[in-house]
Amino acid sequence: MSNPSFSNIDRWLFELMEGNLSEEQVAQLETFLIQHPELDVDRDMWELSKVDDFEVAYPHTNKIIRRRPVGLFMSMGMASIAGIIALGTVMYWPSAEEQSTAVFTSQRETKKIIDIVDLQSAETRTTSEDLTGAGTMAATAISTLLEVVPQAIQNQVVEQTDRSNVEMASGEMANTIDSPNNVTNENSTHLSSLQQINEQTTVVPLSKQEEDKSVTAEKKEEVDAINEQSELTEKVIQDVAINETVSEQEVKTTTTLRTSQTHSFYKESFASKLRQAGRAVSRMLDNPIALKNLKDPHYHLPGMQPTEVNFGSVGTLLATRVQTISRLQWAGQPNQQLMNSVSVDGYSYGMRGGLGLVLSHSQYANGGIQNIHSSFTYSPKFSVSRNVIVEPSFRFTMGNKTIDPTKIQTGSMVEMERLNPHQFYAVGQMPIGRSLWYRDLGLGLSVNTRWFYASVQGDNLLKHTDNIYSSNLTDIRRSGQYFIATLGTDYESRKEHFGVSPYLVYQQYETLKEAWLGVNLRYQWITVGGAISSQLDPAVSLGVKFNHFMLAYNADLTHSEVFGKQFLSHQLTIRILTKPNRMGQRLLNL
Repeated sequence: MSNPSFSNIDRWLFELMEGNLSEEQVAQLETFLIQHPELDVDRDMWELSKVDDFEVAYPHTNKIIRRRPVGLFMSMGMASIAGIIALGTVMYWPSAEEQSTAVFTSQRETKKIIDIVDLQSAETRTTSEDLTGAGTMAATAISTLLEVVPQAIQNQVVEQTDRSNVEMASGEMANTIDSPNNVTNENSTHLSSLQQINEQTTVVPLSKQEEDKSVTAEKKEEVDAINEQSELTEKVIQDVAINETVSEQEVKTTTTLRTSQTHSFYKESFASKLRQAGRAVSRMLDNPIALKNLKDPHYHLPGMQPTEVNFGSVGTLLATRVQTISRLQWAGQPNQQLMNSVSVDGYSYGMRGGLGLVLSHSQYANGGIQNIHSSFTYSPKFSVSRNVIVEPSFRFTMGNKTIDPTKIQTGSMVEMERLNPHQFYAVGQMPIGRSLWYRDLGLGLSVNTRWFYASVQGDNLLKHTDNIYSSNLTDIRRSGQYFIATLGTDYESRKEHFGVSPYLVYQQYETLKEAWLGVNLRYQWITVGGAISSQLDPAVSLGVKFNHFMLAYNADLTHSEVFGKQFLSHQLTIRILTKPNRMGQRLLNL
């Protein structure tokens, strides 16, 4: 270190106050100060700048230590592992048919019962086939008999012998259901009797005179005999059909008995039920049919994107939507605020839901306070029915707040969030920092139907640190939770030339508690709208809306809690909508 001089005297005095000089250097500095008494003032100032160490007993030491939510992370990890195991079980667990086969193989008594039922079924089928054969043979024999026997002898045979034999055969065939083992013998007996009839009725030629005499007398009897033979043939065929019907009923009864006995030994396992539930959920995710009832409202809420008012609206248009909002709030006032935000959202079939991203920036009092944050939202779509879809949503937000004390007077009231005034530090107190990072989570649930849509959601659920208004470390300020509830509907004319979209929104954030009732009207491509809040803040909008482009200007008189009156605000909204992807077009055409 060089000798003391006017150029380095401050360094020597600093080292003297810190006690870093040796005895020789202290003596050298004292000699220089004696030679230059005008430097005594500098020495006194350096002595006043030194602060002695003292102990401070901080009563809230435990609040300084930041505890990591290890338990929460472990719970989430265990839940993820359990979900993966359950999904693997659903995908790779043996099917119900394989389980039932294993159960039947291991149970001997069940196998015996099935064998008995199979034997009964086989006997029943044999009976049915024999009855069908017997009926066919009988009908063939009767037709042959009618062709061979002459008319005169045929009348006598039918009246005396064949009628009784056929009736006996029909009765015997009807009794074969009770005794199926005798079917073959009875059919043989019946066929032999018909053959005997053919042998006994050998054709013997008559004289022409006798034949002429008998024709006139027997003409009427011939007609009656033919009618009786027709009736007899129909009766035999009906008996055979009745026998076949009874046999089919017995087969069905036996099969039903077997099925009931089989299922009585099968118990549906938990894995099978879980597998069915997984398939049902998969079908609901694969077919978001209710999305074709598009809900695309224009809200008059100050500076809020539609995906911020309703987290579940992410991806409902089945196409990529880009929307920007620029807002000048309380123009020309000391608490003037400029806000800009851009949102991008769309539907992803691979993730079975909507994805959305919002980037926002706002500055208060010409840059006195700035807030930059981004939000990512995921909303799966569960199709409950063709006209009802349930849309849960998950939102993650991360941002940064910066302050510039030179642009805001300490002790003044600031209103960074509307209707939530805060004092910017105490009078004469300086901020301890200029930047604060934060992150938080939000959850929502939306129901989108053919007739209306409704949603409820909560943001800032973790209540992130928001200590930018005070340097008090004993009572650190945390953000309040933000709740929003929405209800609305859409109506369009048959030719889609005219549309009406009313809505109702309620929001609560710390001291902000208000409701907005609004409506949007559309004729062709011209849109007009209006709304009013529970604070009696009016808002009107005018714009144009096409299939892939929308522009709207919004003017409102919003209340300021700092000044206690309303001020004019301006807002411009631009939306660009792309064409639906291939999956979106398929769903829209259902």
